[in-house]
Amino acid sequence: MMKEELKAYESLAKFLSQSLGDRYEVSLCDAEGAGEENGKDESEPREVGMIRDILASTELKKQDYIVSAADGPKTSIYIIRGKEDIEGFLCIREKDEGSVTVREVLDQILSPESTSSVNAEVENLMKEKIESIWQKYKSANAKMTKEVKKDFVRELFEAGMFRMKGIAPKVAEVSGISQASIYRYLAEVVEE
Repeated sequence: MMKEELKAYESLAKFLSQSLGDRYEVSLCDAEGAGEENGKDESEPREVGMIRDILASTELKKQDYIVSAADGPKTSIYIIRGKEDIEGFLCIREKDEGSVTVREVLDQILSPESTSSVNAEVENLMKEKIESIWQKYKSANAKMTKEVKKDFVRELFEAGMFRMKGIAPKVAEVSGISQASIYRYLAEVVEE
């Protein structure tokens, strides 16, 4: 039976559980009985041991929350206080330590070591896209008209290429059209 003081946290626990998804387990724990020493059971959830540590420590009892991920899945415990003492705990535990989060992937991609390789890959993709569009417009034996060049810039614009920083020099490099002309054609396309 859950204490009345903890019932107010049930909807928060349910909300967190739905928001965090299947990778996390969210639970409410009553402080009564949680601190009893029955010996360490390897099958018991990690937060039970953390709760025992909190209840046994004067310093930890002063904290608002405890987060631990030293040797396994991350476990976070928010301490729910009553008028005089700790009433319970809102526990959030990561279920699977082997899976990778989107944040971990982004951190890895955006790390200083990998940023240069990502930038190089983006540069190559931009150049390939420009070249593929340019192949449709270039003519091997005829002088390109202003309209053909403008159509080329229009297609790049419609493909969203001009949203990328530093694209005009790459377009100029691939096509041989001057940057000034590219910007002029782009202004005309935008005005249409």
